Amino acid sequence: MKTMKYLMGLLGALVLASCAGEKVSDPVFGPDETPYIYMEWSSSQVYSVGDVVKFTAQVSPLEGTSVRWLIDGNVVSTTPSIEYTIEGTEGFTLRFEAERNGIVNYRQATVAIQVPFVPKNPAHKVMGVITTDGNADMVQWDYISHLLITSFQVTDAGKLALPDDGKLATLKTLVSLAHNKGVYVQADVTGIINMPAGSGLYNSMVFQTVVADDALRASLVADIKKLVADLDLDGVNVYVNELNCDAGAIQEKDAIVQFIKDLRAAFPAVREGERLKYLVTASVPRAWNSYEFYFLGQAEAELDWINLLLFGALDLTPCDFAPDWYVNDFYANFLNAAGFPYSKQMVGVGAFGIHYQYPDGVTITWGNQDQYLGWPTYSEILKMDASASSNCYLNLGSGLYYTGATGTNSATSKALIVKETPESAGMFIWCVDYDSTSAQTSLTQAVWNTLNL
Repeated sequence: MKTMKYLMGLLGALVLASCAGEKVSDPVFGPDETPYIYMEWSSSQVYSVGDVVKFTAQVSPLEGTSVRWLIDGNVVSTTPSIEYTIEGTEGFTLRFEAERNGIVNYRQATVAIQVPFVPKNPAHKVMGVITTDGNADMVQWDYISHLLITSFQVTDAGKLALPDDGKLATLKTLVSLAHNKGVYVQADVTGIINMPAGSGLYNSMVFQTVVADDALRASLVADIKKLVADLDLDGVNVYVNELNCDAGAIQEKDAIVQFIKDLRAAFPAVREGERLKYLVTASVPRAWNSYEFYFLGQAEAELDWINLLLFGALDLTPCDFAPDWYVNDFYANFLNAAGFPYSKQMVGVGAFGIHYQYPDGVTITWGNQDQYLGWPTYSEILKMDASASSNCYLNLGSGLYYTGATGTNSATSKALIVKETPESAGMFIWCVDYDSTSAQTSLTQAVWNTLNL
């Protein structure tokens, strides 16, 4: 034992001697290298009157580097820190710069000041759907009245799987900006989901298993209430996306109806404050057996509307992505078989496509098809062909099918059907992350302008 203590002591002395002899130096920067900035930052920020904007940046190397904070181009501080009190309701640009040998690195943000909520009242609702990876810069605020954040997936413990803290902070800023624009915001609650199509994982029943269990369903409702409170949301959407299974049927219809009723009890239609109502809605995907969703009519009274994802048609033989006839067909079916009036049916436009890439000599089956499919976003499709916005098909591979802004089977042609349907609710875009922001090619703008101008 004494020998062991001696050896340990000797080893410790050697380690200390080694550390004492090691000289650690700061990183070496060449004269033409950009200085580093370390700071938690978001390109969109929201404050209220009286709030203090407070940041401290870390800069490397500090020696030889000048720093400054600017508001709308005017220098307000020449130190790494800023404390600025919001006194007015005008937004501004906040910028931090670090300059060394004429080379400038910077962080910049658009700052919005919260104002009273004034809802938009267009003739038809237009809802943008945004993923949890999205941000405010992706939203075309002038062309939507509602926003849906997809998705918060249900776990088998009766909880919601949440994004990391950084993404949650970005989403909270997004919600505040939306309210400044008069836009209502909901959370999309789903089973396991595959993007960009929004389809469920084959044979996954996590969502249905949870809502069929009384205790887990109560836990899930409580978790949703917390999310809505934490992000200051205006309600919740239930996306029933677990039809993709061997049975070809929804297994827990009564439980899903009860879940929706529980949500309506948790989020009453009338609420206090500027935003006078909570929204409870549902979504269903297009499917050959879409009659499986007619049971949602049992919760029609509790739902503000139902979202119909009328896109993403897929077959072994390449086919149209979203033909216009879907609109009238689903309108009639969900009116007559499910009891949803036109005023409670929202028609969806998908901002992505399906690219069939079948190699010669290969027999395509449902078992191997996935490996020969691509799922480009609409913005990616526009880069493939300058005329893509006025088409719904590109002759690439075995065919690329999608929805364009104009032309046959387009966002505009569908919007015309919706507009001509008496008391129709409106439309939504899945997802705004994938859309173009150009006035000539944007799906969102095509829908809004057709419905509301």
